[in-house]
Amino acid sequence: MAYRFRVLAKLAAQPRGVFTALRMASTDSVGSPGLGSAPAAAPAPAAAPAPGLSPSKDDNRQQSLASLARACSALFRDDVSEHGQRLAIGLASLADHYEATAAKADQVRAVCRQFDFSEAVPGNGYRSFVDMFDKMVNASHETCLKIRNGNGRRQLSRKECAKDVEAWCQWMVSIGTMMEHLNTLIGWSEPGSLFPDAKHSPIELLKKAEEINQYCFYGRMMGSQYCPSMQAVLMRIACFMCMYSHYFYNTGSTFRRWATASVFFRRILSDPEYRAKRIVNISRYADIDFCKGFWSQQESEFLQMYPEVACPAAAVNITVGLPPEPLQVPRADGTGTVDIAPPTVHIGPDSIHCRLLSTRRREGMLGGRASKPAKLPPSPCLIVHCHGGGFVAQSSKSHEVYLREWARDLDVPFFSIDYSLAPDAPFPRAADEAFYAYCWAVKNCRLLGSTGERIIVAGDSAGGNLVTTVTMQAIQRGVRVPDGQFLVYTPFNTSFTPSAARLLCVMDPVLPLGFLMRCLHAYAGHARGGAVHAPRPEDYAVPESEGGDSAEPNGEGEKPEAAAAAARATEDDSPEVPYTLNPKRRKLGHTLASHDLDTLVANSLTDEFRYFEVDPDPRLSPFFERDEVMSRCPPTHILTCHLDPCLDDCVMMARRWRALNVPVGLTVLDGVCHGFLNFARFSPEAQEGSRRCVELLRQLLMEK
Repeated sequence: MAYRFRVLAKLAAQPRGVFTALRMASTDSVGSPGLGSAPAAAPAPAAAPAPGLSPSKDDNRQQSLASLARACSALFRDDVSEHGQRLAIGLASLADHYEATAAKADQVRAVCRQFDFSEAVPGNGYRSFVDMFDKMVNASHETCLKIRNGNGRRQLSRKECAKDVEAWCQWMVSIGTMMEHLNTLIGWSEPGSLFPDAKHSPIELLKKAEEINQYCFYGRMMGSQYCPSMQAVLMRIACFMCMYSHYFYNTGSTFRRWATASVFFRRILSDPEYRAKRIVNISRYADIDFCKGFWSQQESEFLQMYPEVACPAAAVNITVGLPPEPLQVPRADGTGTVDIAPPTVHIGPDSIHCRLLSTRRREGMLGGRASKPAKLPPSPCLIVHCHGGGFVAQSSKSHEVYLREWARDLDVPFFSIDYSLAPDAPFPRAADEAFYAYCWAVKNCRLLGSTGERIIVAGDSAGGNLVTTVTMQAIQRGVRVPDGQFLVYTPFNTSFTPSAARLLCVMDPVLPLGFLMRCLHAYAGHARGGAVHAPRPEDYAVPESEGGDSAEPNGEGEKPEAAAAAARATEDDSPEVPYTLNPKRRKLGHTLASHDLDTLVANSLTDEFRYFEVDPDPRLSPFFERDEVMSRCPPTHILTCHLDPCLDDCVMMARRWRALNVPVGLTVLDGVCHGFLNFARFSPEAQEGSRRCVELLRQLLMEK
């Protein structure tokens, strides 16, 4: 009690109280000096408002952050307690780091407009970092206001506030480092190009990324750059990743491993610092088998039941097995047929599993019952779809969450391809299977409940990459080209060229930098100088002695009855997942155990990928396709988000198509993450993004 009276007496003796200074700090551009403090420095200048417009509320907040933080620091300067001193030092440091980072952010802000797709569609990696910085400055301003308004109240936990302020300081330092790298990338690139010139290798990007403190992005600031609903979803995913790592790297029975993992779940939720360290170490040490196992949890028996309960009903939902037999597909110009050989690379000939999904049963559609013949005529449209999953995980079943809604809203059959996954089937197996399945669908569209008047290819993430290569191969092989493409957060350049958006992997909970590198390595990587470039599509054509191109305009090819008999349609909704996980994994010479992820110091990704490269093959990276092929692509729409590591790929690919006079549109969503379609049932913003996808698909289906 005596201590409180001494503090109050000291405050009352001040000619200008600290609380008065704090109130003025939130409104004045320069804060008044607090108790025993030096005059506060002026904050970094904000971007000038447009002529005739007054500064926005956000601009005022950013201008006052430094002065508010210093005034709050002065409030705790005479507090001799441990947490009071931490607050005083942390708030003063926050002001200093903000001013230093704001100056670097303004340099990026000054040039980010020149990298946009258009004035109507602003979006690129540089702009994403600037917008994220502005948003987080506003959030840190709110933290300072909470400290100011709650000081002296018992419910204010100084310990928690001190941790929050220190987390903001670490975040400011890390973002400041990233802003320096962004300014370096701008110097590496040609004017307006989001990809630097060929003189700079991915190793340089990795080295720069390793200088960044990643722990601050996965602790208390976890997912703060996203909208609140998405932040809640990503927090659950991150906690489950930590929990799953305890299961994956422990030994014993399945029950014992899950029980052990459950014990740690409370600590994962309650200790942000522990969670951050474990997530970063998982990203850096976990191998491709962990990535496959974690992402394949959507294939678990329990989660497979979710679409049946929560999503729109499907009248037809069957798995179709395409036998590995040569196909004869009519040429697009009507002059004959093209022979399409079944994929054989890496794992030999094998059937390709696809999923036929439709909310209404149509005439001639597979999966019908003789006792209940379909009354609806075939749909004039068909959508051929490839799922995402980094080329290594997931299936059409795990993407039913949004596919069922799309099929209902569009009233169009979906034919989703379950291509073989890496590392068991690396490039070009998935690309070959996607093209073969597309050709089968073109020839047998009646079996899929469609007349095939309009065929659209659609894909998200890795699936978008595959359907783009399908279109390119169709153009080169003379097969019917799709009538439109719909591509969602697609990596068009898999060579891991350094770019601003790809630095977002450093803080992405769904696609961390280590996961991204290992997926590319598993699918397309090889030793430098030690592998032959991937063969082109013509290398897999059937020899002319076995068929060849038919010169007869009326070449019949394979009979529809034979195709119907060959298509092994089953009522089993569960695709096969043949990959078996082993609880013990070797990584970088270590046998990892669960406790290792709590004690290991983050390793260097440059050591692991020093000899890793990806060929600039157009079937790996459609961005490198020739102009003569790109210019013949159908109308295309690309949808991505501001915080997507593939954002720059989408912007650059859209620019290239536009330069070649291909009708192309680009939509950039705010507040959601890469892979948001899989979370559409759990986030209103993700659900709205899914509805936007339906609108864009409908435009492509109706376009003449």
